[in-house]
Amino acid sequence: MATSFDWRNCGESNCGPQNRIGGNFENFSSNGMVSLTKCTVASNTSVNGMLILTGSTLNTLDLQGSGTFSDAIVNGIANIKGMINANKSVFHSQLLLNTNYSTFTDTSTRDIVVEDSSDSKVQKIFLKGNTHVQGSITFNRGVGTVIKISSVKIDGSVIGANVVEE
Repeated sequence: MATSFDWRNCGESNCGPQNRIGGNFENFSSNGMVSLTKCTVASNTSVNGMLILTGSTLNTLDLQGSGTFSDAIVNGIANIKGMINANKSVFHSQLLLNTNYSTFTDTSTRDIVVEDSSDSKVQKIFLKGNTHVQGSITFNRGVGTVIKISSVKIDGSVIGANVVEE
């Protein structure tokens, strides 16, 4: 297993946002757009930019930008400051969001905490398919909306938001 990968140290000839990175890493950090496919990161993942995660497993995640997750697993706390679209993914620990818009389809997660965003827009979470929230959803600002379909399960409470069932 490589000890770490720091995208910032790649030269222009070797790396670019069009590259897909696969493999096993102890730590991973990147500035800019990155696509991780069939990766395992044992410790910390830090991305400042867009993250496309496919068929990969991370421990903890700090994402400062938007994320698209497909068949992904995050075992530790995920701190995401940007829009997220997760499909067939699993978040085994708390999910901290600072965003106005998130979508989860056929995804399993623990507690979701939506932190106060810097603007006055209503923060929305869309829950689709067989998504299962094994905990509560909390909007810290108290101005949120959870839009879900009937097959979605939320084991805990929804705090600080209206729930709309479609």
